Amino acid sequence: MYRIKNELKCLYYCFRSYPETRIIRDLIGDVEKPIYHFHVRKTAGTSLNFAFLSNGGNSQDLFQKLLKKWNKRIVEQDKIFVGWNTCLLNKGQFHFAFSHTPHHQIKIPKHAYTFTCLRDPVERILSHYNMLLLYRKTGVFHSGMRQEIKWLGKDFGEFLTNVPKNHLLNQLYMFSKKFDLAESIDVLEGLNKVIFTEDLERGIKELENDTGWTLPLYHIQKNTEKALIGAQELIRLRDVLKPEYDLIDRLKGS
Repeated sequence: MYRIKNELKCLYYCFRSYPETRIIRDLIGDVEKPIYHFHVRKTAGTSLNFAFLSNGGNSQDLFQKLLKKWNKRIVEQDKIFVGWNTCLLNKGQFHFAFSHTPHHQIKIPKHAYTFTCLRDPVERILSHYNMLLLYRKTGVFHSGMRQEIKWLGKDFGEFLTNVPKNHLLNQLYMFSKKFDLAESIDVLEGLNKVIFTEDLERGIKELENDTGWTLPLYHIQKNTEKALIGAQELIRLRDVLKPEYDLIDRLKGS
């Protein structure tokens, strides 16, 4: 069913995108190696996206414009940017693109430059949890977050029970539908670059050297909501996230 819906969506996008086709065709000839970011949530991925978007103008403005564009594709300063639209991503007709779509649900062209950013698993989940607490407190969030806010429950223990496995182990699931360590390692080693949130400045420099893009580091405002998590809950969390620690240890050669 997912495949059928996706194919119908792609046909719809192709039809509505026809007026843009000539513009895209003229620009795409300059794209030797499109750049694609497998954006794992809460890993400083938005800062990375802003860095690339800055090559088309004001990052904040372009991100909002991308959000509002019906097909999630914009052309700025002769550069094509695409976000979240799997149909357009699969075509590879972009200079820079990103999405949260798992590797097994997308077919980025083989000639593309692909990268991702990973983070300490416990820190990533705590960041996600604190973000949801802030959204619940302020009531300021988009409709797609309503289900996630329900995961919170009354405390962190309930959150751990409620959060789906593919979100809890998202760094593993992004690269293996079966949460398989060996498969994830194989996919990640096939990317052009894997960087880490804890060493973001060096990672951005490596991306600049690889891609030739100028990438200013944007420090997106951090969440001020910091929940107090008990020692036993942290032990439980780290135990649940052990597969992701194994993944990162293998990538770092530990």
